[in-house]
Amino acid sequence: MGSLSRRLRDRSWSDDPTNLIRLGPAKGGLTELESTPFAGVLFLQVSEMKSLKVNGVERQFAPDEMPGTLSALLNAMGVGLATVVAEVDGRIVRREDFDRTQLRDGQQIELIKLMGGG
Repeated sequence: MGSLSRRLRDRSWSDDPTNLIRLGPAKGGLTELESTPFAGVLFLQVSEMKSLKVNGVERQFAPDEMPGTLSALLNAMGVGLATVVAEVDGRIVRREDFDRTQLRDGQQIELIKLMGGG
């Protein structure tokens, strides 16, 4: 059995400061960037999703994709502005105010689509 195997097996060597196992880089070595303490660490930016509750269904949006106005939300949903009545947080919004009605995370929106017929 080799010296390395004995050191790994023998617990009495564990407190000996000379009992260090040093592994060198693979053939070709490491570049300066790769040898930093954070080499190989992947940092992910986690952003909180934003949400709107539309007709009782929660819709999730990335922060940069959240519709800023009621008009933008309706356009994203493919709903014609002239055929819908909208309520934001219990307040009916007049059609001419759709462009000015700002949306914020967590708001509740109710939409009623008007249909012709008899």
